[in-house]
Amino acid sequence: MEFNQMQMNVSVTKALKTVQNTLETDLNVPDMKQDVDKLIETRGEVFLLEAEALVDKIRLVGELKTNILYTMQGGGISCFSHVFPFEEEIYMEGVLPEDTIKAEGELEDLTISIINSRKLAVKSLISFLIRSIDVDMIEGAEEVSGEDGVQVLRKNQRMTGLVVNKKDMVRLKDEVTIPANKPNVAEVLWERLSIRNPEIRLGKETISIKGDLLFFVLYKGEEENLPYQNMEWELPFETDLPCRECDTGMIDNIKMKLSSSQIDVKPDADGEQRVLGIECSLDLDIRIYEEKEMNFIVDLYVPMKKWELIENNFTFENLLIRNNSRTRINRKIQIQGKGASLLQICHVDGSVKIDETEYTENGIQAEGILAITILYISGDDRYPINSFSTMVPFSHLIEVPGLKKDDIYELTGSIEQLTAVMIDSNEIEIKAEVSLDTIAFKRQTGKSIVDAKEVPFDEEEFAKLPGMVVYIVKQGDTLWEIAKRYDTTMQHLMEMNDLESEEIRKGERIFIAKESRVLL
Repeated sequence: MEFNQMQMNVSVTKALKTVQNTLETDLNVPDMKQDVDKLIETRGEVFLLEAEALVDKIRLVGELKTNILYTMQGGGISCFSHVFPFEEEIYMEGVLPEDTIKAEGELEDLTISIINSRKLAVKSLISFLIRSIDVDMIEGAEEVSGEDGVQVLRKNQRMTGLVVNKKDMVRLKDEVTIPANKPNVAEVLWERLSIRNPEIRLGKETISIKGDLLFFVLYKGEEENLPYQNMEWELPFETDLPCRECDTGMIDNIKMKLSSSQIDVKPDADGEQRVLGIECSLDLDIRIYEEKEMNFIVDLYVPMKKWELIENNFTFENLLIRNNSRTRINRKIQIQGKGASLLQICHVDGSVKIDETEYTENGIQAEGILAITILYISGDDRYPINSFSTMVPFSHLIEVPGLKKDDIYELTGSIEQLTAVMIDSNEIEIKAEVSLDTIAFKRQTGKSIVDAKEVPFDEEEFAKLPGMVVYIVKQGDTLWEIAKRYDTTMQHLMEMNDLESEEIRKGERIFIAKESRVLL
């Protein structure tokens, strides 16, 4: 007996853990930088460089990148950055070295304060979300040959297979020119790059990525006694990433994060410093799934022969829903007591943090905050550039029909649109659109036949059976089980009992003749 096998890669979440770690240290101001008088804005971001599975623990290697904008003693503005490397070992029961690890790091809180003009105190709280995933190859027979009279039972099951599981990178390049009414660039003091309106589409052997790159710059002009200048551009981008396994109709679960970036000041055609060159990288964590109808053989037998079946019992996760929902936020914020009076908004920056999720009858109830930092021109001549931060809570129901507590889901929040409008010198109106990207899976089990071995048939035991059997159908019986038990076929039983279909009812009588079995 020979089998033609079907195969599919599947992934199963073995363990999920969230932990928080603190990083506290002192930071010296670089020698080439002037003394610190006042901190204007601080920014931090966590990057995980390595996630290694060990026995019952996870090793994480990463960096906390910080950027600091400050007012110098004696006047003027400057900035510097610093990278804090870290390495953590996190206990996670059941993890094995061969497991696939998906880890995310998020900066929950960053507090930087002045110890003295040359030293700062840095306190951070980093949250790690770690998934241990078992990627396995499911195998099962779809056809059998080489043996006459084989009776086969198949089960048609829609399954979600993991087609692509990798990390990649996309590099973006662009240039912008300072408007004619702005002075030449002497020094870039502060810059910010962020992604807006991301869109990912799968095509034939390609992943198409497009969106808007929001670029803000605060700079010092070449002419003396000019106020600090700021500009903001929204730069559309579109790029294709080759992916041999991809095709239209597949389901993507791709996480995208801006990593390294570089801003260069370049001369224009007239030799003036008016062009800003932008280079940045997008780190991609790519998982792509495909739904297929798998028609595995789940049982078989040959009448008047005995075969020992080799089964493959497996667990897999089936796609429940792939959902992108949006929620709008509109909030007025008072800035009294947060700094000098506001004259003009330079830039608004934000991030989405999901604090809590809860299962409900209708889906997932997500509670989170929109963390906002606004950089502005103030009415204080000593500190002309200032900033303040605030948090705006939000609540949103993500509709996921059929979701149960044991189901697995991933929820990613991002900002689609964010604006800040100045109402007066003490009040700002925030308008935002937050995207909540959800993918949910239902854990299921299945089985398939992968091989069979013939063993001796007990002729003596068969001879003891009565010539005719009247079988009374019990609750849960199937015609297949009855035919297999009495070494006949479903077709023969249907003909002998004038059955129009394979459906049988409890209490129904099924006549089985031993003589007819011998003739098979």
